[in-house]
Amino acid sequence: MDQYSTLGILLCGGESKRMGQPKALLNYHGIPQWVFATNLLAGICDAVSISIHSQEQWQEIVAGMQSNAPISPNTNHLQWLEDDNRLGYHGPATAFFTVGNYLKQNPQFTHVLVLGIDYPALTDEDLQLLIVQSQNSGSIVSFANAEDGHLEPLITCYPATHLENFSSFHSQYPSASPRRYFQSLNPTLLTMDEPIRIKSIDTPEAAGEINKFLIQQSQA
Repeated sequence: MDQYSTLGILLCGGESKRMGQPKALLNYHGIPQWVFATNLLAGICDAVSISIHSQEQWQEIVAGMQSNAPISPNTNHLQWLEDDNRLGYHGPATAFFTVGNYLKQNPQFTHVLVLGIDYPALTDEDLQLLIVQSQNSGSIVSFANAEDGHLEPLITCYPATHLENFSSFHSQYPSASPRRYFQSLNPTLLTMDEPIRIKSIDTPEAAGEINKFLIQQSQA
């Protein structure tokens, strides 16, 4: 039995209001972004779960999936995690709360790689680096935000116990920021040479900018 077992979590529960359409269905790589990101996670994690806000959102994502964009065969244990809204909806904090409770029932996972749907320029090598460093150090490992130097909580590998503890913390302080909570745990922060690759793409203008970057990368 391996010493470590990593659960990949793809966060798709945002409302996509600024984008004007579901970010999970945007096409940067010839397939819907949720399929592309799921395949990334499936290649480097032991199991993958997709975090969604509601069953209605799940139906919207599945309905928008192209027939020629199958999920990777590596995702045999793909699961959809619907937000636990018993404390109200608090954005990503609710997703972290739900994941933490899921981990309490699934102790086989030692680490969790969290990836937001907003980051189409990341590669499997980028994400694998987070996993390896977190496993080796026993700490939270994230990329540092280029503007303020703090961690990017939606591109981070966490020891599972930290997410379980956040779930308990959220029960007491449901409005508290996950970013501030995890930043207080002395995470290891890595620098991205090309900051645009860890920029959250949540507007049509940003989508156009990242598309140009990806085309340039493919032609390099």
